[in-house]
Amino acid sequence: MQNLIRTLILRLRRDREPLFVAVVAVIIGVLVGLAAVGFIKILYGFQAAFFGVEPRYLASSLRAVMATSIWAQVAVVAAPVVGGLLVGLLTRLTMPDQRPQGIADVIEANAMRGGYLSSRVGWQSALLSLLSMGSGASVGREGPIVHFGASIGSLVARLLHLTRNHARTMLTCGVAAAIAASFNAPLAGVFFALEVVIGHYGFAAFAPIVLSAVSATAISRFLLGDETAFVVPSQTIANVWETPAFMMLGIGGGIVALIFMMSVRLSKRLFARSGLPAPLRPAAAGLLLGLVALFLPEVLGVGYEGTDMALHGELSFNLAFTLLAAKIIVCALCLGAGFSGGVFAPALFLGAMLGTAFGAVAVSLVDVPTSALPVYSMVGMAAVGATVTGSPISSILMLFELTGEYSLLLVVMVAVVMAVFVTRLADVHSFFTSQLEDRSIFVKDGHDVSVLQRVSVGSIMDQQFWTVPPDADTQTIKQTLLESNWGRLCVLDENGRLLGVISLNHDRARLDETDQTAADIAHEGPYLTPEMTLADAIRVLRNSGEAHIPVLNTETDRLVVGQVHEHDLNHAYHQALLSHEGFEDIERIYQTEKRARP
Repeated sequence: MQNLIRTLILRLRRDREPLFVAVVAVIIGVLVGLAAVGFIKILYGFQAAFFGVEPRYLASSLRAVMATSIWAQVAVVAAPVVGGLLVGLLTRLTMPDQRPQGIADVIEANAMRGGYLSSRVGWQSALLSLLSMGSGASVGREGPIVHFGASIGSLVARLLHLTRNHARTMLTCGVAAAIAASFNAPLAGVFFALEVVIGHYGFAAFAPIVLSAVSATAISRFLLGDETAFVVPSQTIANVWETPAFMMLGIGGGIVALIFMMSVRLSKRLFARSGLPAPLRPAAAGLLLGLVALFLPEVLGVGYEGTDMALHGELSFNLAFTLLAAKIIVCALCLGAGFSGGVFAPALFLGAMLGTAFGAVAVSLVDVPTSALPVYSMVGMAAVGATVTGSPISSILMLFELTGEYSLLLVVMVAVVMAVFVTRLADVHSFFTSQLEDRSIFVKDGHDVSVLQRVSVGSIMDQQFWTVPPDADTQTIKQTLLESNWGRLCVLDENGRLLGVISLNHDRARLDETDQTAADIAHEGPYLTPEMTLADAIRVLRNSGEAHIPVLNTETDRLVVGQVHEHDLNHAYHQALLSHEGFEDIERIYQTEKRARP
């Protein structure tokens, strides 16, 4: 029977590959949907065990019992401490690099490990996250569920011995399915996976990702019911002249997102410098969290109840602003100390509080009809969520799927664009890419970074380049440019050191000035060194906008040894991919035919 199944799988892969990929995507969607539902159910059980109250209404239940019971107050402080001790110890004993895993690790697995994500680390990370959120850590549940879903997709790919590209697709199917199942938001799941993990919208990946998201959503709706995460009354924009206010709210959302992300980084540095042993840091953060929760229980856990209160207009300016500041502090403490969890739910919470506070001020300043506070809360949620996760499209879609309110599309889009613009000005793409950059991992444009890092600049550089001395006049420069292949010259001093470059596109206007020399016209441009990798070269080309970059022997000597062309980089990347997938013969035939052409 086992041999028959293996034969059927191999034949299906060989003869009907698109159908095979679709079937595997559906299987992953079903498995991840079941895992996501189980994760949520177990999380409620952990919260009930730690706090002894109804987990769906954690904040209001705790506020009620703390008013009459000192033991409830003790539990609110003790639960995060005990949970922190368990999380710190288990992280030290079980996790790679002794740190929690999350969405950043999924992105890294897609970009650098061909879609490989350990299933053992996946379920261990899920357990740490359940302990973290169950004991009240102020983190989100989407990160752990996404990581667990991605590990399931990766495991299925390994069991079926899929190619590297298909393994990356199945990893992303797990991501989409996890988001779709945990939030009942299939569209957002699809576009989150495409925006955040893959980085492009190619149809080859799009089709199986959609199938996984739809399958997982079907499982979630069957087991949990077809309800959105937040149920809000129907809302509309009262006045078109409010659009500038929503633009300002978007700018505020970008600023809040930057403050939040910088606070997490600062918290990590402070804990690292504190001298406190790493296993004890979550407990210390839990103690501070518990003390804050005595007065503001809304900051505990995922925080959906506080977000829901904002969406129903039940918060005053003072309470919303206080919760905004408190959530940034306690969430940064929890993530910086080593609790395991995500950032999307905290981002929604922060956006809702910002929107409520901003809306309360905006409404009080004008005498014309204005939109209700829940409108500002929803717009704030989208603005902060989009910038923290680096997924503007999926954040917009998720807001509508979470709330069921589609009438705010225009102002939500405006606010998200303004928020993303603010973070891009600060050169911040998302919380996840910032985490990877802290580890010196730069992931952009969906490239397989593991392939890019195996090829050096020195192996692909063109050793032919054109030079002029610094005292060359414009007539000499023009003549040399015409003789060169790429319209680009290197200006070298008498020792052969690079002083600058002259390009036909960049310096065309100055070439008509007869009193100029090469030293006057040359501009400082980007450069590479032979030991750099394709990943480094692609990053330099993308940031500079240049198509031809000189290669220097070292940064100190600055002797030009060649140049790299953009088309050579692209060809080297695809050649490396072919080689890695086992298609060396195809590439060899291609090169032979290319040389044989007249």
